[in-house]
Amino acid sequence: MKLAKLRICHYKSIVDSGCCDLASDITIFVGKNESGKTAVLEALRDFDKDIGEFAQNAFPLDGNDALPTIELCFKLDPADIDRISLSSGIPITEERSSHLLKKGLSIVKDGLGRYRLNDEFLLQLLEEKKGEKIEKARSSPPKSD
Repeated sequence: MKLAKLRICHYKSIVDSGCCDLASDITIFVGKNESGKTAVLEALRDFDKDIGEFAQNAFPLDGNDALPTIELCFKLDPADIDRISLSSGIPITEERSSHLLKKGLSIVKDGLGRYRLNDEFLLQLLEEKKGEKIEKARSSPPKSD
């Protein structure tokens, strides 16, 4: 899994970075002083699951009440898709696998530390899996004490 794109919104001085494609071999951030280069690197750091909520200084500097968001899109290979399928217990069809190989996996983290998938195919898979678990729970006989 390789980071392929990023988008940062309402993070420190960054209002909206737009979708930034990253090269597969090297990426260089170039800009004037105080243009947000360090803020981009700090946003990538804050995407880490161990960080939780963003520090107060990560919220917009302009006083805007908007919630900071960081979206990362990862390029997947077939082995990544197999690992996702195995770890989630969700069978991924050939059609969905093809979609993921083409589009990648997009994940958004907001300033409150919440993550969400930004992909309709995967969200549909998760809903199907959740529905399957609910159906299994309903059909299972109650446990006797």
